Amino acid sequence: FEAARRRLASEIVHWGYVPDRDAYWRWLQQADILPVTSRHDFFGRSVVEAMAAGVLPLLPRRLAYPEHLPESWQATCLYGDEDELKLRLGQWLEHGWPAPQQHLRQAVRRYDWALLCPIYDERLAHMRGEN
Repeated sequence: FEAARRRLASEIVHWGYVPDRDAYWRWLQQADILPVTSRHDFFGRSVVEAMAAGVLPLLPRRLAYPEHLPESWQATCLYGDEDELKLRLGQWLEHGWPAPQQHLRQAVRRYDWALLCPIYDERLAHMRGEN
């Protein structure tokens, strides 16, 4: 990461931790694409947050990532190996990337706590016998 940081210093607009949630959200909304190379990720929260902010992800075809994408976007946003990642990222950088429109934002809306909280409350109340 440090080598990339030095090499790309003139292109990097922010590096590191953002202490404030609102500032983090503003940084996400300024991003266009999110290339991900993770080999271990339980859920992919940062990917879901980026998609909710309108960022186009480029994700490995493994772990939980395919589950976050509508089937119609999987061929665009998923890659199989490092060569495919480099090829796709290169194409996007040279020729532009597809605009995610609302499809990807809508796909991760199901994780929005404002929508989930009432469902959890209802199910927990039902388990306690409060019908």
